[in-house]
Amino acid sequence: MRDRYQELTAKGANLAVIAAGFPAMAKDFQQEYRLPFPVLVDTPRATYAALGLKRASRLGVTWTSLRELALLRGVLKLARHGVGAPKAQQSLLQLGGALVVAPGGAVKLVHRATETRDNVPVDALLEALR
Repeated sequence: MRDRYQELTAKGANLAVIAAGFPAMAKDFQQEYRLPFPVLVDTPRATYAALGLKRASRLGVTWTSLRELALLRGVLKLARHGVGAPKAQQSLLQLGGALVVAPGGAVKLVHRATETRDNVPVDALLEALR
C-alpha cells in the first residue's frame, strides 16, 4: 500500500493500518516502513474480532516470509520498550485483513487472510474504490 499510496488516495481512499501491538510500537513501525498513513493500535484486537479475522495455526506458520520476520522484529521492539512477551490476549499468529468502506458506511471489500502471507492485492483495493 505504501508504494501505491498516491494511486489509492487519488481514488479517494483514506488509509490506516490497525495493529495489534502497543502504542509505543506504532510510531516506530510507521517510521521504519516509511508509511505516509497512520498506524493505529488495537491491543485487545476488538477490530480483528469485529471483522472475523482468524489466527494462524502454529503448524501452518513458516518463519521465512518478510511478514513473519517483521513480527519477530516487533517482538524485539516490545522488549526494547520494556513491554516484554505478548500478553494473553495478544497473538503473533493473528491474521490480518483489509477493509474498504465507502462514504456513508457501505462496505465495499472485506478480505480475511487465511494464512500469514495472504495479503489483498492493491489492485483489488483499487477496484473496490470504483
